[in-house]
Amino acid sequence: KHADEDVLKYDGATCEWSKEFDGTDAGLPATANVDGLAVDGDDLYLSFATPVKVPGLSSKVDDSDVVKFSGGNFSMYFDGSNYGLTTSAENVDAIAFDETGKLLISTTGTYTVPGLPKGQDEDLLRFDGSAWELYFDGSNVGLGAEDIAGVDVAANGDFYLSVLDAFNVAGVGGTATDIFTCEPTGPGHPTTGCTYALLWDSAEYGFKSFDAFDID
Repeated sequence: KHADEDVLKYDGATCEWSKEFDGTDAGLPATANVDGLAVDGDDLYLSFATPVKVPGLSSKVDDSDVVKFSGGNFSMYFDGSNYGLTTSAENVDAIAFDETGKLLISTTGTYTVPGLPKGQDEDLLRFDGSAWELYFDGSNVGLGAEDIAGVDVAANGDFYLSVLDAFNVAGVGGTATDIFTCEPTGPGHPTTGCTYALLWDSAEYGFKSFDAFDID
């Protein structure tokens, strides 16, 4: 049995599921809903769909924040309100790290952050510790109607993506519980083109829904 505050792991070698992170055991309330996830070794980076009280932190964690869970303890990793994420549409619903270790995020709706024009939920922003950069412009690569809901970045720069609803881009289609890849075809970021492929078809694994993912 699992809930919205948990993280599950699928082992492709054994074709088995296991619970990687039990949110209740870690002290999260049952109302917690993890909607952003990144994994670095034994450390988890989490964002939540709504504000939630997290053990060890003095105030509620907002939906634009990212917390780190390491060694059994939570700490604030990224406070979105300090860097311009202040509206309900700027809920962080996808997180990852790029090839250099910088934080990537996507939001549930339109965002406005210092130094950039207004952007959309199909984009990925990169934060270098003090300033924002548009890292992935979804509308440039056929994702104008989609909302990025999960992301990871491979060592070679390929993107793993999931979106909020059904999608069909460049002839590659799927549902909100599928994962697809974007192999950049243009130099630099934001990428100017993608070669798409379906990576993980949820129907093959009997999995009905998820809010976030990380691929190790």
